Amino acid sequence: MPRILIALATLMFLVGCQATPSRDPLWTPVSDAAGFTLATSWPGPAQQELVWIEWSHPEQGQHSLQVSSARSAKGLTMVGLSPLGQELWRAALDASGRFSSTGVAPFDEPRLVKQMLATMQLVNWPIADLQPRLHGAKLLATEQGRMIHSASQELLWELTQQGDTLVVEHHAFNYRIELRQLQLEMLEFPTQQGGQ
Repeated sequence: MPRILIALATLMFLVGCQATPSRDPLWTPVSDAAGFTLATSWPGPAQQELVWIEWSHPEQGQHSLQVSSARSAKGLTMVGLSPLGQELWRAALDASGRFSSTGVAPFDEPRLVKQMLATMQLVNWPIADLQPRLHGAKLLATEQGRMIHSASQELLWELTQQGDTLVVEHHAFNYRIELRQLQLEMLEFPTQQGGQ
């Protein structure tokens, strides 16, 4: 396993350990005092997405990976891939809230996978669906994207659009993720009223 992937997993694991623990198994930290409960379904038509991710941290350097995700009303599946296409982890979350994950070390740690699931949801899900799932924080729309503020108005997390790239600045945990969509496929299409 390349050292850069081990460094990425180690940092994400430490981030997950810093925050106040919760009894909810779908709870994921956003800061030391705030958290997010993962959504168990996608509110729109089923779709599959492939994203290229550049992750960076001042002390851990920059790392690249791909994430393939499928989302529907029935649940979510996410697969993390190395730049060469090797499967690093696979996670599933069904509409009933049942979560499972597998992966090669160090990606066999569920907290790491939940952090990535949380990031993808905070980027893609409608704000109205996300807000009730945030604890000790508030998600707001901005001209350029989204922001999460703590109860004391500290900026914890920020999403901005920069050309064809979405940039997540996780101020609370001091890392940055750049996401570039490689492919998006609709797996089902909304039915048309009065259509053929």
